[in-house]
Amino acid sequence: MDCVKMPIFGGLFLIIVLGSAGLPGLSGFVGEFLTLLGAFTAGDLLGWKYAAVAGIGLILGAIYILYMVGKVVWGPVKVPADHGEGGHEGDHGQSTPPRVHDLNLREIVVLLPLALGCLWLGVYPKPVLTSLEAPVTQIVEHVRHRQTTDLADAPGTTRIIVNPHRMTPPPHEETRGTPHADE
Repeated sequence: MDCVKMPIFGGLFLIIVLGSAGLPGLSGFVGEFLTLLGAFTAGDLLGWKYAAVAGIGLILGAIYILYMVGKVVWGPVKVPADHGEGGHEGDHGQSTPPRVHDLNLREIVVLLPLALGCLWLGVYPKPVLTSLEAPVTQIVEHVRHRQTTDLADAPGTTRIIVNPHRMTPPPHEETRGTPHADE
């Protein structure tokens, strides 16, 4: 497709695809930035090694997307011979090139809100991030609770319950039947 022959499609295609590649100011950048920031600040759970691997993946993905954009938007027009319009022999025995058309109104009405949403999320993501804050906090608290519970109940660990009157280890298989320290 030549961008000169289909400028509306080319423009909308570029906005949506470059948003997917993580171009700053578009929707994908916000997600990629927050993901890398979370990996870097996760401490021992993920850390800089996982963020570095993710960064390499983002770079390779952007290279692939830019290569695809170069082929699709600025590459030659390739229309199948049985496209229905053009590509047939004219009055003089010469083949006429196939005609391509830009987006019609229905296609513009479908793609324009997607492109505007991509721009809006990239420039002003606060409403979406604010609406996701409470559920994400709830999930993080649940995961942290499960981690502490799983660590405390892991085999080979001893949990001490502090009681002002006496201290007892939890009733694990290896401690059952042993007398308490104060008995």
